[in-house]
Amino acid sequence: DKHSVAYNSPMIIRENGLIKIEKIGKFVDSIISKSENVKKIDENSEYCEINSNYEVLAFDKELNVSFKPLTGVYRHKAPKKLIKITLLGNRSVIVTDSHSVFRLKNGKIETVKTKELKIGDFLVVPRKPIENAKIEEIDLIEELLKLEKEETKDIYIFGIKKILPKEVRKRLTIN
Repeated sequence: DKHSVAYNSPMIIRENGLIKIEKIGKFVDSIISKSENVKKIDENSEYCEINSNYEVLAFDKELNVSFKPLTGVYRHKAPKKLIKITLLGNRSVIVTDSHSVFRLKNGKIETVKTKELKIGDFLVVPRKPIENAKIEEIDLIEELLKLEKEETKDIYIFGIKKILPKEVRKRLTIN
């Protein structure tokens, strides 16, 4: 059974203290494509153990949500059928039928596969907003250099040639 969310599902991730939202599929593809530590699980699945500065949100035993180190990622072929779970307030997520969620039933919290959910079930989800570190300064050049060339082809910065160090100018196309 595959316990997954849809490729385009947003995920909250913290890297070096900064919180960002990324599509999980793109994030996992990026990790796996850069790693030499990918293990094939079966014909359609692979796992990559990682040691990085990435942290993801997780429930602890008391059901408090906090960031925990990300130790690995799985990638597998998507099943033909996915399930969309929609909560009151229109929060939603698209998952496989084997994905686990926390359900409140008879005053107790239990882990249940999504295929076992029924309309009207009460699910346990974080209610507090996620705190992000205050950004004091952004190095625009450094951030732009992280992007793929296709993503920056229509970005122009004028009047900057004189203040850039020579090593940065070499990495940029400056007209």
